[in-house]
Amino acid sequence: MPAPAFPFLSRWSLSVYLCTAFCFPLPLLADERPSAPTLIESGIAVTDATRDYVSRHFLALTSGIDRFFGGERHFQESNDSVLQLDWNELMEPAGARQGRLSGRAKLNLPSTEQRFHLLLESDPVQNTTRVTPANQPQAARQTTAAEKYAAALRYEKQDEQAWFYSSDVGIRVQAPLQPFVRGRISHVLPLQAWLMKNTGTLFWFSQIGPGSSAQIDFDRPLTTQTLFRAGSNATWLHLPQRLDLRQDFTLFHTLDERRALQYQASIIGTTQPYTRVDDCILSVLYRRQLHRQWLFFELNPQFHFPHDEQFRFTPQLWLRLQVFFSKK
Repeated sequence: MPAPAFPFLSRWSLSVYLCTAFCFPLPLLADERPSAPTLIESGIAVTDATRDYVSRHFLALTSGIDRFFGGERHFQESNDSVLQLDWNELMEPAGARQGRLSGRAKLNLPSTEQRFHLLLESDPVQNTTRVTPANQPQAARQTTAAEKYAAALRYEKQDEQAWFYSSDVGIRVQAPLQPFVRGRISHVLPLQAWLMKNTGTLFWFSQIGPGSSAQIDFDRPLTTQTLFRAGSNATWLHLPQRLDLRQDFTLFHTLDERRALQYQASIIGTTQPYTRVDDCILSVLYRRQLHRQWLFFELNPQFHFPHDEQFRFTPQLWLRLQVFFSKK
């Protein structure tokens, strides 16, 4: 049988055919290509669903903790009308005692779709500028009584539970009247097993001028009954010129629906008259719901090591009776 005239064509044709088959799959294989994007999209959907579930679980847990403890987050970011009255009793060594009545309220204004609220509060400057929220251990020298009261109009907006905005325009009620403005923004970001929350505040009071505050919290559930939180705060004041700093490590332990414990270690510092640590605090707070969801009692022993006392051990015992009304 005679050999082909161009034997190299068969080898060349075979090579072209194989390259074509690898580079341009047969129609049968091409018909199967859509399954890959479908699988990827399915995986992404599962990931998003898991992230959304974790986010909701974290938010529900942290919101429940903050609501039970009457925390700053709940008051600032709840869209419900809220009324909070506190009677705080401080007991110090040698029988010294101090009592303080404080309160604040946020009332929904009708026909505003919960966007506008009327705020009433005692001592608005301290509530805004101090690095110690109302439900946390205070530095040994932050126990002055509340004497000033204020009313403000607030506009707030929440964006899918991730962003929260609020702005206040108010008057401090004293002679002469002292106006103030405040703006606050917060953002929640899930980070695998953690939940990060950033909060920034800008304010201006007529008697102290402008200032700002930044807070960052990292929350992590440890068990179904415990939540760990690491929080850092920095507050800048124009008058007096200084930067106040605070670092907290907190463990929340829910005992049951009516009782909870809060263990906390805190460091408080300032930059004036020079950069220093003002106080180191160890605290155990026991909170009990006395009646339904509006009457609470707190027992809060604190162990201070203040700079003014050369960091000598200084015990304090705080008692608090709180009336807290909220739709939730």
